[in-house]
Amino acid sequence: MRALMASPRNVVTAIALLASAAPGWAQGPQPLVLVHGYRSDGSSWASTSSYFQQKSLPVQSFAWNLNWWDRLYTQGDQLVLLTGQASLPDTTILIGHSNGGLISRYAARSRPYKGIITVGTLHSGAQLAASVEGGEVEGFGAFIAMVATNAARDYNTNGSGDTPFCDDTYDYCDWFNQFAFWAAYAEAAIGGAIAEFSTAFLAQALVSDGGALNDMQPYSGFLNTLNSQDNLNHEAQLFGPRRVGIASHYTGNTLLIWAGIDPDHALAWSSLSTGIWQTMILAYDYYSNYDQYDDPNYWWKVEAADDWLVAAAPLATIDLTWCSLIGAGDLTYCGDSDAIVPVASQRYPGANVTNVDIYGPAHTQEKDSDAFQSTAYNYLVNLFSVHLTSSPAVNVSIVGDYPTQAGNYTYSASASGGTGSYSYRWYISYDGSNYYDAGDTSSSYTIWIDSSTTYWLRVDVTSGTSTGSAVRFIQGPCSTGAIIC
Repeated sequence: MRALMASPRNVVTAIALLASAAPGWAQGPQPLVLVHGYRSDGSSWASTSSYFQQKSLPVQSFAWNLNWWDRLYTQGDQLVLLTGQASLPDTTILIGHSNGGLISRYAARSRPYKGIITVGTLHSGAQLAASVEGGEVEGFGAFIAMVATNAARDYNTNGSGDTPFCDDTYDYCDWFNQFAFWAAYAEAAIGGAIAEFSTAFLAQALVSDGGALNDMQPYSGFLNTLNSQDNLNHEAQLFGPRRVGIASHYTGNTLLIWAGIDPDHALAWSSLSTGIWQTMILAYDYYSNYDQYDDPNYWWKVEAADDWLVAAAPLATIDLTWCSLIGAGDLTYCGDSDAIVPVASQRYPGANVTNVDIYGPAHTQEKDSDAFQSTAYNYLVNLFSVHLTSSPAVNVSIVGDYPTQAGNYTYSASASGGTGSYSYRWYISYDGSNYYDAGDTSSSYTIWIDSSTTYWLRVDVTSGTSTGSAVRFIQGPCSTGAIIC
């Protein structure tokens, strides 16, 4: 799930799509299909594809755009069609995020694959889908906006949208009204943002006989079929132990609701939400003990002080409410989740499966996290037997002038072999044994040399999975200018 919406089209090009037919796969890279989730598209896998490439993992990644709003079985059929059109072999591995994991499992009902890795997948459903479709999320946002608006309305004693800060006629100063009214308007905006998330979440999702939201809900007909004993037996026979469920626990320092709704700005929303409910509590205390007796609205303000307490309550308990809406808890406790899907629902069902936990990222940030990418990489290598490609050896020498006088001298690394693409790191030693990082990663290194200099320069050159090194001994010039003193 993410804010980016895919353009409506049935079949689009993959991140990398080979035109060759199936026979070439036997000696070629391992085909890997990356399946996105709700309100997402294939481009969301770019970071993961790049990670595998940097690790020299010999895979060919495909990441098509599916119609994320469609029923999940329709997307599963679409995935089967796309893998067939690409002539992908039965040894293809599927990696699915969120709904992508369910879609991958459904596709495996129609054709064989080598195995599946899921991350943040709602194997037991997402209560949030039901909460959105049932109007509870929008209702929660509307309630927050309402109680804030009520407080501002009840203290609008002069009809202009706020109470007068000071009134010379009655000789009083209601010094807190500026803070209280700012907090009320900001809280109304927070309620609006939550309601807007619900509206965006629903966008296009209720077409096609209920859309994807219908199948995402716990105990839906789609999930009951997918998790039936017959289908679990089918997966066990098809994949054996090559089924991995990666469950993500959000451990960030923001409120859970904002990690789920807007993770890129979660810290700002969290600070605002906390600051507002604390201001509301101060407003309640201030007006409960209001001492501006000359204020003509004195009694009204004292009587209405509870408005601020009522307005503070939904923000003070906002995460407990969100936990209830996503099915990770109730109004008394909050269980682990990735801010959208409870951890318990992310467990891959069945026997002889691997379930593993990662910690840190929120739901929409899971695919880009090192926690997920490194975990997926390890299972691809160690469980799915995707073997690393060994690069040819790298040959290195250091080229540069012998110093004849004091000055700056530049030494360059001359490399051959490997994959043809090189990275460099220079080191320096004063005794030929202990080397220190020189902090230079270019192909050449410049150093000051005088008559007191005795250096050993080393450069490490990496290409693919191979690294080569070279060492050059450098002695400063003689005072006479001779090369050998």
